[in-house]
Amino acid sequence: MAAPPSSSSSSSLKNRISAQISYKINVPAEKAFGIYSDLSKHPQWCPQLRSVSVLDPINNPKISLWKLRVFKLNYSWEAEMIDYSLEKFTMAWRSLSGVKNDGIVKFSPDGSGSSCTCTLTQNIILPSLLCKLMPKARLERYIKEKVLLSSLQKFAAIVET
Repeated sequence: MAAPPSSSSSSSLKNRISAQISYKINVPAEKAFGIYSDLSKHPQWCPQLRSVSVLDPINNPKISLWKLRVFKLNYSWEAEMIDYSLEKFTMAWRSLSGVKNDGIVKFSPDGSGSSCTCTLTQNIILPSLLCKLMPKARLERYIKEKVLLSSLQKFAAIVET
């Protein structure tokens, strides 16, 4: 599991949520991980994302800019890829600016190698404005069900075709 975003303020800690979702995908882990690793494609399966771009693909391919729209509010952050393993089909990240978040995604092959389970863990410090608009428990459910689970379901539909 990824470590929680660092923050020393108590208001940030009370706005912190952690969510983990697992979803079976009917393609080999290598294929699923290969497609998921292309960050620019993430808006295809996560409609809240407006764009994801690697800022300097040649000199620093680990830093990306993420833009999100949720509840008619725009957010962005720069993220750093802190772990990437083709052998283990995992990648982990943490935000460097903007919305504080970190996470890890892992594609675990099944016994036959023809399908895999994707496990996505995300830790987020919710922006204060969002916490004023909606109770934390409702936001946590929204992120888990409408963002993470829905995104993995859409991702599976894309890679399985």
